[in-house]
Amino acid sequence: MELEDDHFLGGFHQKVQRESEKAWHDQHIKLHTFKVDDLVLLYDNKFMKFLGKFQIHCLGSYIIKEVTNVGVI
Repeated sequence: MELEDDHFLGGFHQKVQRESEKAWHDQHIKLHTFKVDDLVLLYDNKFMKFLGKFQIHCLGSYIIKEVTNVGVI
């Protein structure tokens, strides 16, 4: 019985800690809006598996030509 209580308390504390970390993370997110003529890097999905510390994971620099009202670039 005591082991079940410890298991429940451990799960509860883990949930509280996770919610606390999520709240902190959500407060510190910086929203970035892109504008026309901004320079951006395109992330390459083929590097989802880490292939090396010093390899470039982005493709070239691109200039934004158009931004729609819903944020599509």
